[in-house]
Amino acid sequence: MVKIDIVEVPPVRLVARKVNKHLAGKRLEIPAVFGGLVKVSEVDMNGVKAAPVDLLHVRAASQRIHGWVHRTPVFTCQALDDMAGRELYFKAENLQKTGAFKARGACNAHPFCYQYDDTSEQHQITWGGQSNTNTAYFDEKSPSNVTAVVGKRARLPCKVINFNKEDHQVSWIRQRDIHILTVGIFTYTTDDRFKVFHPEESDEWYLEINPVTFRDAGVYECQVSTSPKIFLPVSLSVEVQQARINGPEELFIQNGSTIRLICIINTHSENVGTVGWYRDTTILDYDSPRGGVSVEIEKTPLKTTSKLFLTRALKGDSGNYTCAPQFAEAASVMIHIVNGEESAAVQTAKSVMLARDLKLLSTCVLVALSTLYSR
Repeated sequence: MVKIDIVEVPPVRLVARKVNKHLAGKRLEIPAVFGGLVKVSEVDMNGVKAAPVDLLHVRAASQRIHGWVHRTPVFTCQALDDMAGRELYFKAENLQKTGAFKARGACNAHPFCYQYDDTSEQHQITWGGQSNTNTAYFDEKSPSNVTAVVGKRARLPCKVINFNKEDHQVSWIRQRDIHILTVGIFTYTTDDRFKVFHPEESDEWYLEINPVTFRDAGVYECQVSTSPKIFLPVSLSVEVQQARINGPEELFIQNGSTIRLICIINTHSENVGTVGWYRDTTILDYDSPRGGVSVEIEKTPLKTTSKLFLTRALKGDSGNYTCAPQFAEAASVMIHIVNGEESAAVQTAKSVMLARDLKLLSTCVLVALSTLYSR
């Protein structure tokens, strides 16, 4: 037996699918599901309480979600009608913005859809400077731009001062598709990468995305259901940490010389992890059997630099050299160890090719100029 007292909820069908036992007797605000306040006084995992729905309620819901969801088509099939012995109608909600009917219910229940208006004074950012009032407002020091790295965790901040948990909710909305991601501490998306991090007794309501993908880049809104409603847009940029080896992609080094390679990693997170050096598939470090190998590393807030040195280069040192950070894309360079005569031959061949390219370029420029002035 289930007893559910409904307060300030319009007549809608209400299904109590699952209620944790520790919520018994507590007053909850669940606007994204019920559209109002629900008090659970007795708990039964399989109970159902229904309230009548008439045409007026359906039309009111249609007005609330108008402009926020697609008007999807209805299909019929004569073959299926014959098999069923009646007329069948198929609503193509797979063409909905979210690919399912759920967008209609979520938008109908949440005030964001039917109160959102860019020209309305209700849609606003309320910053600090209101410490002498009881009105909720955002901390003006809260960052509005966040940069994250692909594959790592992103945390979007939202600090709400004077927040009243009894009367209001904090929600996170993805602006790209007006998708409600979280309400309070609950997640309302099937993508389990999204969740809210709200330290107990704090004013912080972080939206966490873990791991981040390129598609996650964009603007997210932190909303507080005050009257008037306030919102805070937070922009998320997503980048890839990349390694780069200074110089050309192919090097010719004279036999007996020292190989010097400098790898620079653009840093966007707290660290890039360990940075390894490889010749083909062989790791190069202080313990390498070859000997004469040394690695220097330098870290700053803007970049990480790793330097590889191999003394007395031999023919066997030729190969593909890779700088491989743990949390960034690797970079490679091809090295050829050559004797003095081979080095001179390589330089001569390069000079001939460069002269040939310059001659061809000059010819093209002359032809273009002659064509231009002949008109």
